[in-house]
This record gives sequence, C-alpha cells and structure tokens, in this order.
Amino acid sequence: MQLLTQQLPSGYPYSITSINVNPLRFAEILEYLDQVPESPVEKFYFDYCIVKQDDPNVDNLLLCDLDFLIFFKKGLTISDNLNFNTTARCPYCGATIPVHYSLSDVTFEKLDPNLFNGLQVSIGGTTQEVRMPTVSEFMRIFSNYRRFKRITDMKIIKLVALFRDSMSYQQSIEKIVTSATYDDITTLATLDQLFYSSVKPLKVTCTNCTDENGNKRGMEIALDRLISDFFRTIIENNRLAPSKIIFRKASPGE
Repeated sequence: MQLLTQQLPSGYPYSITSINVNPLRFAEILEYLDQVPESPVEKFYFDYCIVKQDDPNVDNLLLCDLDFLIFFKKGLTISDNLNFNTTARCPYCGATIPVHYSLSDVTFEKLDPNLFNGLQVSIGGTTQEVRMPTVSEFMRIFSNYRRFKRITDMKIIKLVALFRDSMSYQQSIEKIVTSATYDDITTLATLDQLFYSSVKPLKVTCTNCTDENGNKRGMEIALDRLISDFFRTIIENNRLAPSKIIFRKASPGE
C-alpha cells in the first residue's frame, strides 16, 4: 500500500508524496523470527532493510519517520486494531504485571516544525548545531557502530547522529555524549525528548504495591521494546482463538 508522507509523524513537507509499505507474508514472518539478530544495533538495521525493500525512498526521510515505518509495517502485517497481551516488570516491587493494549493505543506525535531547521546548543564546552538527520545521513554514522561495535545502545547512537558535526567528527561528538556530566546530561535528555520521544508510553498500574499515600503505583512502559519484539510478543502471548480453528470432519471409513 502507499502511505502518504503527510501522514508521517515528522510532518515534514517532503517532495515525495508517498512511501510504499507492504505487509510481511507468513513465510517472511517465520524467516524474520529465525534471522533477526539479538543485538539492538543489528536488529535496528535488520528492520531498516525490510522497510527499504518496499521503497528505496526511505533513505530520504527523516530518521523519526523510519521508526514509524518499522512499526507501521509490522502493524500492517497483523492488523490495524489488534488487541494483544505482554508483560512488564514493576520497578518498585519486581512483580510481573500483565499488560493489555491494542495497536490503536500506540500514538506517534508530530515533530515540532521549529526543529526542521535545527538549533544550537552549548555542550561539552562548545556550541554545536543539532538537527534531525535523514535516514541516509544516519546510516553513514550507523555503519561505523555496526562495524566496530563499540556502542550498542541505540539511544546514544541516535543522540550522536543529531549533531551535524558527527558526519565528520563522529568520535569527538560521541565523547561529548558519553562523557556528559551535570548540565550536559540535562541538555542531552532535552534533545532526546524534543527529537525522538514521539511515541507516547503506555501507562499501567501495579496491583501488588502502593505508594506512601496508599495509591496503586503507576508506571510508564516505553514502546520501543514492545515494537522491537513485535512478532515474538504476538506469538508468545496471543494464541489462536478456537473460533479461528476449523476442524475437518472425518469421512466414513477414515
């Protein structure tokens, strides 16, 4: 199917009007489960490749829109309103909490248009220009992390890619990010919030523990992990309903 670029969460006025996105077939899902790597870095690249197979123009999109397309392709493969279950661990008491949600609960917010032209920040004793990279720009930086495997945290890699100088001085920018202290930590957290926190987290309540006021403790679940393990989560937690199974009646003599 064709997804209009104006529907993408960045809201960026692309010159291309649509992107092709096709659902995976069952055989491709089984192949995906068999081949998808464990490393977060390689898993992200694997997902990028299956999206790019549908449309090479993915490389011309902003990075935040690639995250959406990865989710959209997986959702399109199953259903646009699938209800399914997973689990989360309470950070307070350690209890395993059942989580029920539907794909319609996953909300991507639009990027602030003021960020399209980038902005300048003071960090690491320098002034740096940051902007949302295109997928093509990100992949140039990302290739070094796949090659040298010195960092496997996708959040750090995406933060490094925000800095325009990372295209030429990747190791210097990486050092600024990984060595951040004091006010610089706040700056990085703000940048992550501005550019990448487009997916609203799910809110769940722990039924096993309460806060100091006697209220059930609430928590938020980041959806990136759920999206990353999308197919495995569905298969492990969402069995076929009896209504989906039709038993063949035996003929006489069988």
